[in-house]
Amino acid sequence: MYCQDVALKGGDLTAQQRAIDFMFLGIWEDCIGGGFAKCMYGNEETKKAGIVALPAHLEKFLTSIESRLPESGFVHGRDVPSMADITCFCTGMSLKGFGKITGND
Repeated sequence: MYCQDVALKGGDLTAQQRAIDFMFLGIWEDCIGGGFAKCMYGNEETKKAGIVALPAHLEKFLTSIESRLPESGFVHGRDVPSMADITCFCTGMSLKGFGKITGND
């Protein structure tokens, strides 16, 4: 979180805002490790099973993020992003790539 503290003015965040950032980071890790990785690694059968299971896996995690997103602007309402915003961007970019892999552009 050093990069956030320096580049994203993370030192200005409250303890609750930092906790939300950590929650978003944890959800991103759950999406990657528990969902995306299963589509990429293993034999063809396990990859296909991972692709089939991916939508339900992601829905479980992404609904909690979506409910915390503002209509516009950054997650904490500041003029600069936080790690929560960065993880949303990274998750979106990952979903875009996996949409192509799974044929769900």
